[in-house]
Amino acid sequence: MASDYTLNGMLAWLGMDDPTDTQLTLCSIAADDAENTIRKIRQQDSSEEIEDIYKGLAIEMSVYLYEKRGVDGVSSFSENGISRVYERGTFPNSMLRRITPKASNAAFEKE
Repeated sequence: MASDYTLNGMLAWLGMDDPTDTQLTLCSIAADDAENTIRKIRQQDSSEEIEDIYKGLAIEMSVYLYEKRGVDGVSSFSENGISRVYERGTFPNSMLRRITPKASNAAFEKE
């Protein structure tokens, strides 16, 4: 379950003062995906809170995912004179590169 910080930050970014149940559910799913992606790359347990340095990125990633609804798998499209281009994947590499994996303790253990 996404943290209140990520979810509230996402709602503020999207300008949702009074979100519908559907909007809240979709925002929660996007926030969960963003936080879980950060935890996976950071090699954190799913119950651990993400570090403060990544909280803003979690909001940014969840907003990106929410706004990309309906165009999954599309890398670009134009509609009514508006062109949009997306990087491939759920989250763009430009966001994922901002997450540093933790060093493995195994490298420091003696055999």
